[in-house]
Amino acid sequence: MSNPDHVTFLVYFGGYWVKNHVGDVAYLNGKDIAIECKPEEFFIKLSAELGEGLYGQNMWYKYPFEEHNERKRLRSADLSFKRMCDAGRWTGVMNVFLVNSTEHPNDIESSEPCEEEIRVERNVASFVDEDEDFDYHNTPPNSDGEEEEEHLVRYKRGSGQLEIEQVFDSLEEFREALVAYALKEGCNIKISRWGKDKSAAVCGTKEPCPWYIYCSYEECVGKWKVKTFEDQHSCTNDNYCKILKAPVICKMFLDDIRTDPDYGPKWMQQEIEKNYNLIVSIDKCKNAKKKAVEIIDREHKEQFSRLKDYRLALLQSNPESIVVLDTVLDDDGSEIFHRFYWMVVL
Repeated sequence: MSNPDHVTFLVYFGGYWVKNHVGDVAYLNGKDIAIECKPEEFFIKLSAELGEGLYGQNMWYKYPFEEHNERKRLRSADLSFKRMCDAGRWTGVMNVFLVNSTEHPNDIESSEPCEEEIRVERNVASFVDEDEDFDYHNTPPNSDGEEEEEHLVRYKRGSGQLEIEQVFDSLEEFREALVAYALKEGCNIKISRWGKDKSAAVCGTKEPCPWYIYCSYEECVGKWKVKTFEDQHSCTNDNYCKILKAPVICKMFLDDIRTDPDYGPKWMQQEIEKNYNLIVSIDKCKNAKKKAVEIIDREHKEQFSRLKDYRLALLQSNPESIVVLDTVLDDDGSEIFHRFYWMVVL
C-alpha cells in the first residue's frame, strides 16, 4: 500500500479550459502524469518531471470528487499551496491542471493582486443567500429590447460602484451591490423597501440625509434597473452600517474561518474597522462566526458523503485497485474522516 504520508497528484498539462453555453467547464487536449510524494515536495517533483515545460504555466487544483468549475487557483508561494497540501493530506489524491499562459491568456485575469487584496476583494464579492422560491422573471427579454440591452450599464460584482440606470440580474444582486458600496465608501445605509419587483435603500444615520437609491424591474430588458439615485450624504458619518448584519459578515469571513477555525469574532471586528473604517458589535461578529461554523460543518458532512461515493466509483472503474476510506468514531458515535488510500494494481 502507498506511503500514508504521501499524496497522489494527478497532473494534467498541455491542455486548456473551455466552457459550454450552460456554464459547464472542461479541460481539453491535455496529457497526464501521476506524482506520488509528500505534499510539500510537490513542486520539486513536478519540476523534475516537466523541466522547462513548467515555466509560464498557470495552475489550478481540485478534489477528485469536485467538478471542474469548483477548481481553485494554485501558486507556489502563497496560501493556496498550503491549502492544497492540507487538502491532499485529507483526501490522499488531488487533481492539478496546468495551462500555458502565453498560448491561452484568456484563461486568467490580466493582473494578479497580492494576497491581502485577494482576501479583501473576496470578502466583498458575495454577501446574500439566494431564495429558492424567489421569482426572478426568468423569461428572456423580447427582441425589441435586445438592442437596448447592448447599451445597459452593467454592475461589476464586488466593485462597490452604483449609478443611475445600472442593471442587475436580480434584486439579490442589487442588495449585494449595496453592501459592496457601503464597504467601499465606509458609510451607513439601510434597506428601506424590499419587495418582489422593487427595492430601495436610504441613509442609515439618525440625521436627515438625502442619500437614496431605488431599483425596480424593467420589463423591456428583463432586468432590475436603478431608477433613482441621490449619491450625496449631508449627514456626519457615524462609522456604523445597518446593512452589515451577521449573515453578511459571515460570508465576508467564511473562507478565513475555513482556513483557520480559530479565527475569532474579535479579529473579524478589527478587520472590518481596519479595512472599511466601520464599527460592528462583537455580538454581531459572534453570530456571524456561529453561522460560518454551521455552514462549514454542513460542507464537511457533504464532502464526506461524496468521498464515499468517490470510493465506490473508483472500485467500479478499477475493480483490481485497492481503495480504503478510513474513519474513526466521534464521541457521539458519528464517523469522522481519518485517511484515504488508493493503490492502482497494474
